Amino acid sequence: MRQAGAKAAALGAALGAWAVAAGCGSSGASDPVTVTAPAPAATSTAAAAAATKAQFIAAADELCLKAREALQPLGDELDAAAQSSDFSQLASVLRRSATVLEGLGARMGSLAVPADDAGIRRELAASLQRFADLSRRTADAAAEQDSDRVDVYLTDLNSETDRFQGVAQGYGFHRCGNTG
Repeated sequence: MRQAGAKAAALGAALGAWAVAAGCGSSGASDPVTVTAPAPAATSTAAAAAATKAQFIAAADELCLKAREALQPLGDELDAAAQSSDFSQLASVLRRSATVLEGLGARMGSLAVPADDAGIRRELAASLQRFADLSRRTADAAAEQDSDRVDVYLTDLNSETDRFQGVAQGYGFHRCGNTG
């Protein structure tokens, strides 16, 4: 079980690092409806095309901040589960984290963005969805105490973290993709 404990700790560290990098954390709420960021105001196609890069960055950074607030307590729970090698709790926390990340991705994908930058918005939203999917797969592997699959998914989670950070930092986000 020593190896399982190491895997759980690595899993906790991986999710925690990603949450910080993505601009995500938690307010202590555990209800998926309350931990996701509020939906942006509806915009027309013309308004979406007219958004500036600065407006898009500000709106996305606000979403990332809300997600960080939502993931912070989950990160604390994940650390506790990792310390005790409680794979059932790890799986539960990962599933709840995936719900937050999906909400962030959906909201990110609906933000108004300059017409030339729609690809960036899609790429960030898709990355968040991939991270949510990988979190669920990792949760399934943890629930089954399958350390080999956990290893594979940890590698994939780290790669997705790097991808998200690279895109977000390259575009100029202040909160999304940054550790500060």
